[in-house]
Amino acid sequence: MQQSDSLKIKALLEKIDQAHNPIDAYNYSNEIEKLALKEQDDYQLATTQLLLTQILIKNGIYKEALVKNTKALNYFRDSTYYQQLADCWKYMALIYGFFEDYDKQLEYNNRCLEVIRKTGQPLIEIRILNNIGHTHYDVKAYDKAVEVFKDNISNPAIDTHLKCVSHKNLGKAYYELGDYKLAQEEFYTAIELGEAYNLPMNIAASHYFLGKIYIHQQKFEKAKKYLETAVNMIDSVNVFAKESIRVYEDYIDLLVQIGDVKELKIQFKRYREVSKKINTQLRDRSIKRLQFQFEINEIEKERSKLEQENLTLHLANRKIEFQKEALESKSAELLVANKELKAFAHMVSHDLKQPIRNVSIFSNLLKDEMEGQLSENAQEYIGFMESATKEMTTFIDDIMRFAKVDYNKNKEKETVDCNKILLQVKSNLSTQIAESNTTIICKPLPTIRAHRSLMIQIFQNLISNAIKFRQEGITPQIKISSHENTTHWVFEIEDNGIGIKEEHQQKIFQLFTRLHSKQAFEGTGIGLSTVSKVITKYGGTIKVNSTYGKGSKFIFDIKK
Repeated sequence: MQQSDSLKIKALLEKIDQAHNPIDAYNYSNEIEKLALKEQDDYQLATTQLLLTQILIKNGIYKEALVKNTKALNYFRDSTYYQQLADCWKYMALIYGFFEDYDKQLEYNNRCLEVIRKTGQPLIEIRILNNIGHTHYDVKAYDKAVEVFKDNISNPAIDTHLKCVSHKNLGKAYYELGDYKLAQEEFYTAIELGEAYNLPMNIAASHYFLGKIYIHQQKFEKAKKYLETAVNMIDSVNVFAKESIRVYEDYIDLLVQIGDVKELKIQFKRYREVSKKINTQLRDRSIKRLQFQFEINEIEKERSKLEQENLTLHLANRKIEFQKEALESKSAELLVANKELKAFAHMVSHDLKQPIRNVSIFSNLLKDEMEGQLSENAQEYIGFMESATKEMTTFIDDIMRFAKVDYNKNKEKETVDCNKILLQVKSNLSTQIAESNTTIICKPLPTIRAHRSLMIQIFQNLISNAIKFRQEGITPQIKISSHENTTHWVFEIEDNGIGIKEEHQQKIFQLFTRLHSKQAFEGTGIGLSTVSKVITKYGGTIKVNSTYGKGSKFIFDIKK
């Protein structure tokens, strides 16, 4: 490359560093690309594609970023430019993480890690490992996430900020595994480090999860203390994100549950203000992204003319590359469509819950405002409203669980010890077991290849049903056993409950099927449908043998 062109590129790179407007940075990068094309400098061309990738990702334009990054990767893949190659793999992981293709995200982060280890940068290695831990967490492989975050904490090269983050993340993984004691220890450590080195968002997140642990343990005053601290910290740093809404919603739900109307009024007002701020931010960000996308499209039209002029010089070498780009673009479109579908499902769930939550809140406020003035009928009507909101919330949650069974169908199975699954289910149902004085007798269960979260759903639904549908005056007893045949693991869960009439035994696995009134037994009629759907995904079947008035035995198998 001529010296004058090198000086021009240097000046343009300085302008990119100083640019406040992303479209200016994008234009300067394209000027560098033109110079590289003119001189047929493949290294500078690939470096520019990498720079354009970074600008596009920062501004949320992931589809075009994938195309640019693929071009850069094709050049650096077999080179010794390890830093640039590591950046290519890192950006690939970021892009596919946005598309929620976690298998590719994990693959590309691991490739990035391999290259980074060649450069001798331990702190960056820890950051990449942290990303890998997050991916394991996102796909619910919490045991693997625990291993990664524990290794990071023990690494002598870790700095204070990453150590605080790793303790918080390790606590979250333990929380999802149901090991609340270890989770609490990690969150307390994260809070201590965060307070010593001024890391408010990590402190807030740790307080939030401690609050959730105490809710699970039904220690509501402690839960209130920690959730209140999390909310106040989010307010104090004035940093709002979608996660902030979840913290406020969980705190408001707790206040409704414990009947703290005075605090509920305050927090509901703050919640509305925060929701408004977040929605405004998201709308403004979306508008900016669309404006940026429009201007990029215009620039790319002009740039494509230049590419056509240079195409004949590179046609032979780049034919395969162009075919790959087209394939990646199609893949990106499918991934975007899939992400939008998942986002729509989440939005529907959230938007349905919001008016229900408002009815619950305002009924509580009405009851407080009119205390002593309501007739018996009015009090009964408010009771009906509260009962209906709880029922509808449970119904929405059950529907979402049923819809999400397909989530793991393409994910890698893990080794699952069914004895540990049963221990987790017993912990989850500890209150119901204690209140009903239920006895659970279990023979040793096998270790199988499955998904931990789905196996918990199976056992928890069947055991909670056995407790719920118990006979009055008879202590519930549940017997669990298993055996194997040549192709399947077979499980049996037997109870001494009220039983099921023969004419209903085929219907109970159908969606929304209820055999009893809501006054007699709570429920949505979705639980057994979810169990049946999961077992079908595992190549198995489920049936029930029952004598009305004497109990039921559920028998299901899972393909080896």
